[in-house]
Amino acid sequence: MHFNVGDITFQVVFLISLVVPIVLIVLFIKYLIKQRQQTNRIEEKLDQLLKDKK
Repeated sequence: MHFNVGDITFQVVFLISLVVPIVLIVLFIKYLIKQRQQTNRIEEKLDQLLKDKK
């Protein structure tokens, strides 16, 4: 089999262009989940502090 360097380069770039957006979306969703969990923990701590203060 004879492969042209341009064909291989195109296939690699095309594959990367398909994979990178998916990875970015997954990382963004994980970031949002982590932020929400952190916000919930902070809220719980504040609620507890306010409750203890009364």
